[in-house]
Amino acid sequence: MILIKNFKKFLVSLKNLFLRQDSYQIFCCYVNQTKKIQLIKISNNCNENWQQIVLPGECFSFKALLKSELEIYDDQNSTSIIDVIPCPKLEIVF
Repeated sequence: MILIKNFKKFLVSLKNLFLRQDSYQIFCCYVNQTKKIQLIKISNNCNENWQQIVLPGECFSFKALLKSELEIYDDQNSTSIIDVIPCPKLEIVF
């Protein structure tokens, strides 16, 4: 099991080394595990500015740049950030 984890870390390191982080996109999934509606935004995504409402229990899939971060806001007050998650942590690996 440790060998598999180390091998996965090695593959991620190789991917980061050989691919340009400013143009490499990953496929991600975020699940709203709260009982509240959330607003999500992506930062550092090719200067694209988008936001999405995510309902409680909803799974939202998206593409993002490797260097992007997902910003999570309370829908009641869309100015206060609840959390910021690096998109590689949300990556779906096939």
